Amino acid sequence: MADVEYSHDDFEVVRTDPRFGGFEELKLKDGSTQVYAECVFCVAREADIMVCSSELKTHVLKDGQSGAAHPIYTHEGRKWILLSLPDEHYQSSVLAAGGKEQTKTLKGSDRISSREAVGLWKVNNRSWKVYATTSQLGALTADYDRAQIDAGLPVGTPAPAFQQGSVKQGSKRATEGFVMIAQWMEGANFQKTTASFKAALTKEKISHDKTSTDYKRIEAGCNAAKTIGLKDCQGFIKKDINEPVRFVDVHTSWNAQTHKYGSSGLADELVDVVKDWGK
Repeated sequence: MADVEYSHDDFEVVRTDPRFGGFEELKLKDGSTQVYAECVFCVAREADIMVCSSELKTHVLKDGQSGAAHPIYTHEGRKWILLSLPDEHYQSSVLAAGGKEQTKTLKGSDRISSREAVGLWKVNNRSWKVYATTSQLGALTADYDRAQIDAGLPVGTPAPAFQQGSVKQGSKRATEGFVMIAQWMEGANFQKTTASFKAALTKEKISHDKTSTDYKRIEAGCNAAKTIGLKDCQGFIKKDINEPVRFVDVHTSWNAQTHKYGSSGLADELVDVVKDWGK
């Protein structure tokens, strides 16, 4: 179970609801340093936590709102998961709360190319990855949720949120697509090879000391990638931040028939690289 940086003590209860295994609607206490604007905790038996999360997420994030799920943790002997509606996501979504449309124009000259999407843009210090169809929406949402809930995979803060809406490219007919809104990441990028990963560790001058915070967090991140059989491991290394390793374009090896994760040779190799990096 991954460490988390929030607890019940950060919030006060607005109301409780017995549905979806039972959940509480919370608000931040005065003076809290947490980044979540509006939050809901969902509680359920461990065997049902993914079902609970999915059903509650659909309920909480209705009417075009965006939000994110965060790693499971234990409180008073039960399993809890935080669903959050961050301010920046809530205000800059393709669709605003209540289903009211909001238009965002993204310039072609600012586009960063992407193999699986229309492109990537930097918007208000956030990454907007725009997809022209919804064909990947369900799978991507499920993979990001599983990666964070089951393994605590570091994917940036706030966690990526998915927002469905109309996408129009130039003079082409508008299509129903979606945008993935995530943290704009800086640091040394690594792409799908151990050599690239080692180069990123070197460029960022990551400590070889196994007791250092950066080392331990990178080790935990790579172990999380191994747990979920992360495919095509890629992301960013940056020293002296909360998540010194962050993964992007998350695709797990989840098998819907066996309800288990498969293995990833590259994820296994990243774990070995980190082990050899330490002294």
